Amino acid sequence: MSRPLAACAVPPTDLRGDLAAVKAIVDDYHRAGMGIGFSLDGLDDPVAILRYLNQVAVDGAASGTEDRPVGNMAVLPLSHPRAAEFIDCKSSADARGEAWKFNISLQVTDAQMRAAEAAPGLERDLLTAAASAAWECADPGLIFTDRMDQANPTPHVGGYISTAPCAEVGLTTGETCQFGYLNLGRIHAGDGSLPADLDALGQSVTVLVRALDDAVEASLPFYPHPLSGRVMTAKRKIGVGICGLADLLLEARLPYDSKEGRDLARDMIALVNYASKVASADLAESRGSCPAVGGGQSRYADPAFLARFTGLSVSTVTDTEWTAIAERIAATGMLRNSSTVALPPTGRSARQPSSRRHGRRHLRCLPGGMGSRVQGHHRLPGRLPIQPAESTLTPPEGETA
Repeated sequence: MSRPLAACAVPPTDLRGDLAAVKAIVDDYHRAGMGIGFSLDGLDDPVAILRYLNQVAVDGAASGTEDRPVGNMAVLPLSHPRAAEFIDCKSSADARGEAWKFNISLQVTDAQMRAAEAAPGLERDLLTAAASAAWECADPGLIFTDRMDQANPTPHVGGYISTAPCAEVGLTTGETCQFGYLNLGRIHAGDGSLPADLDALGQSVTVLVRALDDAVEASLPFYPHPLSGRVMTAKRKIGVGICGLADLLLEARLPYDSKEGRDLARDMIALVNYASKVASADLAESRGSCPAVGGGQSRYADPAFLARFTGLSVSTVTDTEWTAIAERIAATGMLRNSSTVALPPTGRSARQPSSRRHGRRHLRCLPGGMGSRVQGHHRLPGRLPIQPAESTLTPPEGETA
């Protein structure tokens, strides 16, 4: 092994300084297989810097030196004086022949959202423009800054300045994250109100937490910049995620748009969250707590940080269980990983646990589901026409309908 096993990072870069030095470190992280998050806050011309960074990424992807596709994220506060230009920078990119290796997102506060809702003004104008641009080109997204900051368990190590390329986790400078996925399609069991093997899911979470912590340890000597090694030694951030939700819903004969389908998804995610905390706390007993939590300065020192998950209407984790693990970690400071869950996209990685990467088969499997409601050709502005289900939906190679 000669490179870290991390999927994403926020490397230390000075976007107001030597851009050649920025390019060098970006190339190093990309060659190491990591997508990058950037903050454009504080720049006089954030779009010009974004275009420079995007060209670095495009050139790197074409160089033959990167052995996996990597994405990037650039974030900018809604309050930035050039937010309007940022919002529109990817609009009509295809017509201009531009290649993009970046997602972009606006950082929005609760106060700005309330202002936009309450009355006409700058916030409403910018958010309306963002919605129009997202309709055209799927960017920008929105990052809710207050909620992300409140969920940061270790603000004393550093505040979140950007995110992973698909905004699945917030990251401080130097931070990286290792992701792994559990295939929910493999745990279907029975036809009851909760058609899943919860014991199997919990056991799988425990194994994956240990494996991802192993990946953190193995990666520490190989980061392109020593700051990433220091931050990850302190935080040991991991992200247990899921894939195969569509398969589980299909096996359970629950449409996506049903309350039962949403409840099942919520129950599975709640159990993954809880079981990963228990597994990480147990792992800390043998391997030691991560310094960011073990020092007593993290938000885990207050049981209310995890007890905020009590009161949720889920059937897989009780309030008593959440309270117990919250009080255990607060009292002992024992948690191996400062964060344990994430919900990254799994379009490529879902192939590893044999989860389906497509929705074509699903559209016509459930009575009353999406396929049965597609009638004739429908077209929305800016969207490709939807073909009738029976005429266009063919099973992937090697599968039958």
